[in-house]
Amino acid sequence: LSSSQPLRCCLLPRLLLPSSRRFNSNRASVVRTARNVYPRPYTLLLARPDGSTVRIRYLEPKKIIMLPVDLDALSEEEKLARLRARGGRKERPKSSAEDDLGDELHTDTYSKFWRKK
Repeated sequence: LSSSQPLRCCLLPRLLLPSSRRFNSNRASVVRTARNVYPRPYTLLLARPDGSTVRIRYLEPKKIIMLPVDLDALSEEEKLARLRARGGRKERPKSSAEDDLGDELHTDTYSKFWRKK
């Protein structure tokens, strides 16, 4: 028993102390630091619908925020111009040449590709 007594004295403090994780700069380089809110606001550009810009402080790092345009306040010409600029659907008059696509199928020309069983 006397030989186990010094061993028990050496192990007891290690078992009672909680294991500590060492957080340092190397840990942050491996994984992204998890945070919901950034510690300081960042300067960015706010673009208003009329074209004016204002520098504001924002919580996330971005370059620019564009406010949406109120389409109800625009005239019909301005609405159509914005739709065309966004790549909206263009209305074209239908022509009779587009209706005739020439989709006549002659099965005799493809009969050489059929397998006979």
